[in-house]
Amino acid sequence: MQLNQGQNFKVNCHTFGQSHTPVIVIDDFIGQSEWLIEQACSAQFCRQSPLYPGVRAQASDYYQRYLQQTLSPILAQTFSLPNASFMTDKPQYSLVTQAANQLSIYQRIPHVDSLEPNSFAVLHYLFKQTHGGTGFYRHKKTGIERLNSANSDIYFQSLEFEDGTENIPRREDGYINGDTALFQRIGSVEGLFNRLVVYPCNLLHSGNIDRKFQPDNNPRNGRLTINTFIDKK
Repeated sequence: MQLNQGQNFKVNCHTFGQSHTPVIVIDDFIGQSEWLIEQACSAQFCRQSPLYPGVRAQASDYYQRYLQQTLSPILAQTFSLPNASFMTDKPQYSLVTQAANQLSIYQRIPHVDSLEPNSFAVLHYLFKQTHGGTGFYRHKKTGIERLNSANSDIYFQSLEFEDGTENIPRREDGYINGDTALFQRIGSVEGLFNRLVVYPCNLLHSGNIDRKFQPDNNPRNGRLTINTFIDKK
């Protein structure tokens, strides 16, 4: 199947935080967005990680190839990686199925997906409802926005020091969605249908999900995204 850009395909780049980290936003990313939803409705979802608050299923190889072809030149230009080649992981449908009051402590704070500086997370919003976008954060005590091999120990030690204090978010606080005692939100991308966002995996981030959020397990109505990782070879 041939996949192509939407009629209103548009690329924007934002920079967030003191690190001036680039975050790519592409609207009307693909012309076959409804086909992607149809594929999700027949996919076999299952829980794959204790950290992700939902279930996942594999997306199509056609989509993977389209991502690779479309994003490689944009990544190379945005992140000053001339002549770089990239490797795209298998994309996965992701559907949030945990209510805001059912989260573990690790699901109530921002996270990173990797410590590698040239590893990128790709998030494609496929919901038409108001289910929230993605926020990016700075850890207040250390000032860290992007984790790496040099600062990760300091960051996690600081979190351990806060354990048991009133700064730790409570279960009833739900998903982080703005500033807290521990974190400052340094930027945000609104979750719009067929919008794609790309950011470094080591940038602290989390979904902007309301504390009253109630999941819908139907891919047509729930908080459905496609998640992928792209790494510089």
